[in-house]
Amino acid sequence: LVLSGLIRGMMHFHNLASSHLPSLQILHLVQIARPIESLLDALFAMSPAPGLTEVKIDLSVIRSPDTLPKLLDYVPNLQVVTIAHVCFVNGFAEALATPIEASNEGGTQVRCPKLRHLEIINCPDVKTGPIVRIVKMRNAQLLQPEAGPRPFAKISTLNLDQCLIEPDVIPWLRQQVPVMSCVYQTKNQARWRR
Repeated sequence: LVLSGLIRGMMHFHNLASSHLPSLQILHLVQIARPIESLLDALFAMSPAPGLTEVKIDLSVIRSPDTLPKLLDYVPNLQVVTIAHVCFVNGFAEALATPIEASNEGGTQVRCPKLRHLEIINCPDVKTGPIVRIVKMRNAQLLQPEAGPRPFAKISTLNLDQCLIEPDVIPWLRQQVPVMSCVYQTKNQARWRR
């Protein structure tokens, strides 16, 4: 489902969302000029989207810092995330970097355990700390081989282009993630971070 531009007729969207939600696999919200909270509320009003594996939010208005972290509660099988040119993204990164308290099962549990591709592009509020914690938690080598198989996927693609990530951690990120990009927006921006 690709939604682009200003959305009119929220009732129509609500009907469309509730009828397609069980089979929805890909959701792209691009250039949404109204706050996307109402779209997401309509989309997930009935239940989570267990089949949703890819979400892209680009050039869209977000009104609250809780919007993107809350989204993670509805998409447990997410594998690909692209967040570009929006605000309030650091809370989303923090939510991905924070383990979920384990019940009796033991071991570390994470939100979106199948997540492999993470792109956060031109989001200036993203901080280095949560990105490092995401990679450490998901890509760290298991120290105890008898611990069994990894309960969640490793991040295989990480794109942080035009984000203000501390330059001294970029070489470490490149060692941990097979495909990693962090290109600064301008030479002045890159010079400022050194």
